[in-house]
Amino acid sequence: MKEVLVSKGSSPVPKKNGRPLGRKTTMSAEEFVKVWQGGTSVRDVAEQCGLSGESVRERAVRLRKKGVPLKKFPNAGRPFLDYADLAKLAKECAK
Repeated sequence: MKEVLVSKGSSPVPKKNGRPLGRKTTMSAEEFVKVWQGGTSVRDVAEQCGLSGESVRERAVRLRKKGVPLKKFPNAGRPFLDYADLAKLAKECAK
């Protein structure tokens, strides 16, 4: 049997936005809706929730599918794609 040593006075648990890192964050749907609707971007909401942008985006998608009319944030840093131009480019490159 291995002996586990626990040091007294160890460094505090690292935190982000007041929440311990590496632990799942639970937030009620009501709290999430308030943060989302009051947020300025997906990144802002993620920081307030202590989650990744992908996690909060997926949660918003699930809530919308259930009829919750959450606002949509503009795509930050992603230019609008003109699919007609991309199709034309793909055909030209295939020659």
